[in-house]
Amino acid sequence: MRALADWIFFPIGAVAARAGITPNQATVAGMLIVIGGCYFIATGRLFLGGWVVGAGMVFDSLDGAIAKVAGKMSTAGAFLDSTLDRLADALLFLAVAAYYYDRSPSFSGLTLALVGMVIGFLISYVRARAESLGFECKVGFMERAPRAIIVLLAVLFEGSGVPVLIPALVVLTVLSLWTLVQRFVHVWKQAQIA
Repeated sequence: MRALADWIFFPIGAVAARAGITPNQATVAGMLIVIGGCYFIATGRLFLGGWVVGAGMVFDSLDGAIAKVAGKMSTAGAFLDSTLDRLADALLFLAVAAYYYDRSPSFSGLTLALVGMVIGFLISYVRARAESLGFECKVGFMERAPRAIIVLLAVLFEGSGVPVLIPALVVLTVLSLWTLVQRFVHVWKQAQIA
């Protein structure tokens, strides 16, 4: 997926860099667009919100391409990007939870959204903590991009009248939990040998 993303975003990043857009500007602009989209999702305008959040995440994906093309890669930029990525993840799941808070008497959608958010944070945390301790932790399929794609597609379908959001959240939760277990076991084995 990384190679495909580079193939798509590098040419766009080159154009953006020539236009004077900095990586940090792309990161912040993407975040602001995601915030707007999450507002639409939370207030029940799922189809519009899904497209706006998707546009924000695509815009945010340009920051790395702009940084590489313009030679402006920095630890500060990487830190900003990672922090705002976590915030965008949280806002997307919180928007879905807010949508269900107003509309679902069973609260199953609300619960699944919050559980999915927590497991997603743990997936990212396990990798970051493992790498800070010197271990390798690039296992598991459910990284940020697949999680976001599943939620966004489900939001778009739900907004079109196809009720798939709760089943998608169930699948997301199960697959994310599996990735979390994979990462934990993978790092635990390395730690036992070290």
